[in-house]
Amino acid sequence: MPKTRLILACRQVIVDTFSNAACAINIFDSFTVAGVPVAFPGLMVLAVVEKHEGDADSIAANIAVRLNGRLLVISPGSVNFAGQRMARVIADLGNLVIDAPGELRFSVESNDTTLGEYVVAVGVTSPTLFDQKVLAEGPITGQN
Repeated sequence: MPKTRLILACRQVIVDTFSNAACAINIFDSFTVAGVPVAFPGLMVLAVVEKHEGDADSIAANIAVRLNGRLLVISPGSVNFAGQRMARVIADLGNLVIDAPGELRFSVESNDTTLGEYVVAVGVTSPTLFDQKVLAEGPITGQN
């Protein structure tokens, strides 16, 4: 079974066309926001997946993002090793909305198996009354 050697969340991933080297810009290890909900534009994930002898040369793999265990987004895709031992996966998650503080977990998953994950702590500086209501009752769903 392949495993993830590296996974991180960042603002931008740049791949050099001559050397094929990847550069992650503004890596997130934790962040604090003034209130929730908050949108994060330009969120990307960079992962390096390693295969072992006997593993398939291509596998279906998803990048999943969970906040406190709740699935926020899943980016379906595949990992094509092209005869190599390792392959890089880059996912642009677009505009991710975070509606509560806690643990933001980024994972590479294949066939219901987590190959690797990266955790980012999300904090709120000083919750407003609105934030306290959301934290106590859960996100607003548009229903009364």
